[in-house]
Amino acid sequence: MQQSKIHKKLALAVSAALFSLPLFAISTASNAAEPVTPEATAYSVAHDLFSELSAENEPCSGADQGYAGLRTNANAKSFTLSWVSPIPEAVLSQIEALPSDITVNLVDAKYSWCQMQESIATIIASDLEGDISSLVPANDGSGIIMSTNHKSNETEIKGMLSKAEELPGVTASVRIGTLDEGEITAASRQEDVSPWSGGSGYGIGQMYCSIAAGVKSDANNVAYLLTSSHCAEEAGLGVDHSITTGDGLASVGHLDASNTGYYKPSSDVAVIRPWSGSSSSKMYHGGFLAASQLQLAGAKSSLIGDSVCTNGANSGKHCGLSIKSKGLTKVFLGVARTNMVHAKAADTQAAIVVQGDSGGPVFSSDVSGQYFLNGTITGFATIVACPAGFYYTGMSPYCSSEVYFEDAVAGLAAIHMHM
Repeated sequence: MQQSKIHKKLALAVSAALFSLPLFAISTASNAAEPVTPEATAYSVAHDLFSELSAENEPCSGADQGYAGLRTNANAKSFTLSWVSPIPEAVLSQIEALPSDITVNLVDAKYSWCQMQESIATIIASDLEGDISSLVPANDGSGIIMSTNHKSNETEIKGMLSKAEELPGVTASVRIGTLDEGEITAASRQEDVSPWSGGSGYGIGQMYCSIAAGVKSDANNVAYLLTSSHCAEEAGLGVDHSITTGDGLASVGHLDASNTGYYKPSSDVAVIRPWSGSSSSKMYHGGFLAASQLQLAGAKSSLIGDSVCTNGANSGKHCGLSIKSKGLTKVFLGVARTNMVHAKAADTQAAIVVQGDSGGPVFSSDVSGQYFLNGTITGFATIVACPAGFYYTGMSPYCSSEVYFEDAVAGLAAIHMHM
């Protein structure tokens, strides 16, 4: 079937402060290297250990052991672990048992991950929310880093800090950071058929977005398609949205925004129920017209320093991004979105995501060559020039060298889904 270029609105509303674009052409990141896959088995063993530590402590559903944060450096085979003293003997024993060529730096943290996240939740629940751009736990456990909408008024910024720290339940110190250079904006293959796959595009009203992966309900194993809730929010079509393929020529299913079990704006995740057929654990990869697919082995959380790829349907696959922060709470479209992750390209002028990529997959590979879903694309805050022929849709969207995405493990848990 001949591809038809569509002209849909893209899930991204850009603030006036971000309208300026560089006047020169830039190369795309689509030919960048795949995620770092160290040959040394030692690194993968250590990475698995620290991934388990992160997964055990970051949900804050059990006892707070003092875990504060973790950062990786694959090239140096090193890990930096922040913990409120004392570190449990069981953890120290596991670290001591690691191969000798693995370096582990231990940082004495002031606040635990759970203390910082509880304080973030308290601030978000207060009447300060409208003035906040983002809140993130400092990776060294030194407190909460806050970005506000009062970027040029020193008096207002100081007032915000004082109000935040005085709130009952805020036990971690708060400071202004420079993680963001603007308000988060939503980053919005084209004729998919059942079994529906990740990395494909879809139409929702006059909007265009992307599918992250095929998933199934924990309750009854029914097939769904994972995407971002803000696509439905911005489409403005009521509560039950009809979904078409990316080229707009075939019906796929519907997204029911009235079902709060399967639609979570606070996590920026939602699922599409296909009218017929099933979902696939495969994902398109390559350019925006690609037909080749990869097999996803499951969902996986990222560690700071990990390397990932974006794979939205509007611009295709782009690799070489590094995780810069995680556990972010990001205020976007008036909703505080939790468990967000921030990744950047090494080249600050490289386009790695574009409007219309929203809901698409962020993924990585391990040393065995398996591919994992790390998250669903939400958006970006800085703009770079879009190279000619970079995207599928017929509009002139905005591109970025960074991406914010919802953690895949947390997002799936929020809507009771699995891969």
